[in-house]
Amino acid sequence: MRSAILGLSTGVEKQLISVKTVNAFLQQVKSPGLLRTEGIDTFKLAMDYAAMIRTQVEYFSRVTLLSFTKPKPITINSNTLWLPLSFAAESGALHRWRFVDYANDDAIMTELHGWELFGDLVLSGMPMTLHMVSIGRRDRDHHTSPWCKAYKAPSFNMYKFQKKSGGGLSDNWKPIYFADDIDLDPSDWVDQMIEDDVITSLISHINVTEPYECHKLNFRRDLDYEVGDIQCNMPVPWYELPMGRGACDKPFICPHQELCYSLDPKAELEGNPLYEKLK
Repeated sequence: MRSAILGLSTGVEKQLISVKTVNAFLQQVKSPGLLRTEGIDTFKLAMDYAAMIRTQVEYFSRVTLLSFTKPKPITINSNTLWLPLSFAAESGALHRWRFVDYANDDAIMTELHGWELFGDLVLSGMPMTLHMVSIGRRDRDHHTSPWCKAYKAPSFNMYKFQKKSGGGLSDNWKPIYFADDIDLDPSDWVDQMIEDDVITSLISHINVTEPYECHKLNFRRDLDYEVGDIQCNMPVPWYELPMGRGACDKPFICPHQELCYSLDPKAELEGNPLYEKLK
């Protein structure tokens, strides 16, 4: 979706953006695959994600976006570059887009503390706006979010997301999913989201304040340490580095455990479609 936002901001036609973004996502779902819990119908789940891409592209094509560009890499030292993930606007400010389960206070605080945001902020020396988009969570085989799920009345052919007062609908309204009906159109879907006033609760725009000088110095100290550690250990194969065993299971089960704990990690990695070697 960040690539879609970048394309929309430069004037690329929304239909082209939608098709390109959905196809790119489905290609990733096909290979290397969609990480899932056993017993989950990944096809249904993938179609819900594709539906969210289509409805989000439709919505963001309607709002006024600044013209964004990708900032150039920032030199840290003679052989290390920092690649910003934020976009730069002509106004001289950074804009970072994040798509999260829920854009609540905890999610925003976590994002503000992250290496990606803080690094872009400090190393660029530019102000930043953080755009947080809530996409909901998985519920069994489906994703639960107004971007892909609505409710349909059994007695007449219409769907809604909530009452105009903001309250929930009665039990007579049954859930429907955008991906399950080929006749549903992203434009009509977004029209109804706007009419039911659900989008305002899904998107937050946060102006990120400039860090204090002491925090900038601390970040650069930490970055120098990490870069030095990476460069010192570069001749050492990754599978010979000390294991961070505490990170194997907390805060969640690491999906790379099968590789790390295999009898021959190097051989296991070769030809494994889940991993792609960077240039």
